[in-house]
Amino acid sequence: MRKYCFLFGPLGVAALTACGAASAPPMETFTVRVGEFTSNITVTGELEAVRSEVVLAPSIDWRFGDLKIVMLIEDGKQVKKGDLLVQFDKGEVEKAIAEAKDNLEIADAELRKARTNMASEIEGREIDLEICRINRKIAELRLQQAAFKAEIDRKQDEFRLEEAGIKLEQAGRELVNTKNIHDEEISKLKLKLQLEQAKLDAAEETLAMLEVTAPASGIAIIRKSPYTREKYQVDDKVYAGWPVIGLPDLTQMKAKVQASEIEIGKVKVEQHASVTLDAYPDTTFTGKVTEIALLARSKSKESRVKVFDVVVVVDGRDEKLMPGMTVSCQLLVEMISDAQFVPISAVSVQNGKPVVHRRIGRGFEPQPVTLGAENDTYVVVESGLAEGDEIALVDPNTIVELQDLEGHGQR
Repeated sequence: MRKYCFLFGPLGVAALTACGAASAPPMETFTVRVGEFTSNITVTGELEAVRSEVVLAPSIDWRFGDLKIVMLIEDGKQVKKGDLLVQFDKGEVEKAIAEAKDNLEIADAELRKARTNMASEIEGREIDLEICRINRKIAELRLQQAAFKAEIDRKQDEFRLEEAGIKLEQAGRELVNTKNIHDEEISKLKLKLQLEQAKLDAAEETLAMLEVTAPASGIAIIRKSPYTREKYQVDDKVYAGWPVIGLPDLTQMKAKVQASEIEIGKVKVEQHASVTLDAYPDTTFTGKVTEIALLARSKSKESRVKVFDVVVVVDGRDEKLMPGMTVSCQLLVEMISDAQFVPISAVSVQNGKPVVHRRIGRGFEPQPVTLGAENDTYVVVESGLAEGDEIALVDPNTIVELQDLEGHGQR
């Protein structure tokens, strides 16, 4: 038995026009043949890159104000690593830098002044301490000579020695206290200087972050704002950490499509797929199903229709394959060799059972059939017909009824 593989359109069939008796009005027919039958489901979606870099809005301190876009790369433009993609308003940050520099200069001047004053005061305390040491030494010498003096003079010398010792101890304590006070003051001023330096460093780092460059080469795809649902543009405000631009790697693409609740049971991982771009309907690519969502989601916020996301990785690379393009994917559900199949339009129902109208002589008679798998155009006939049978593409009775109605209308 010879095998045939047919890709018929609704009217692209083996057809002929039968001009016979009144019982068989002229109509198109289909000759039953045996060939390879494929059953597919068609799902739609968009192209994405399998791998993609995401450029995020920088995370900056709230005190630097909002992230307002002042420059944005052209959507869809080819960029190289290091190219400027987006720039945010620098006004508040530059103002913070100028203020931080002024405060840093003031803090540095205060520290230098405090160090100078501390050195001068400590020097004075050290001189006082040295004077007290000398006075105590003199008092000691006088007391040593008191043996040759009157008792009252000796008592006075003892008192002077004791007084000199007290003053020496007091001068020592004052020197230590002065140093401690100045050390604490210097520590505070150093901390203030460090804080002002940290503010300046943070502002300068933030300034650099406001110019975002490409982390890799690719096509710049501007993301949509979750508020406006439109792609970001100049003067838009962005929250820190939000995606602004995608940089897809175009060496491998995937179609992210949606299957209905009825269709999802026929979708399997590793299932073969034919991918067609809406923009290039005459070009078909091959691919395979790689991911199937476990949970359904609403097709849109306003819709109650549930769909499952399905990922089809496209084989090879072609310049026509670009992110965001609308695609149709035919997923191969079943393939039958040596199958008899007829156009779906040729099948009608009589007494609750499927029939086709087979040519018998110059007319057509209903022929019960057992049907199997089907696709968008054809259905497999498991029994009831033989290869070479000629059947009507539509129910002849329907045409007769229409002709009768037209005849009545012309009377």
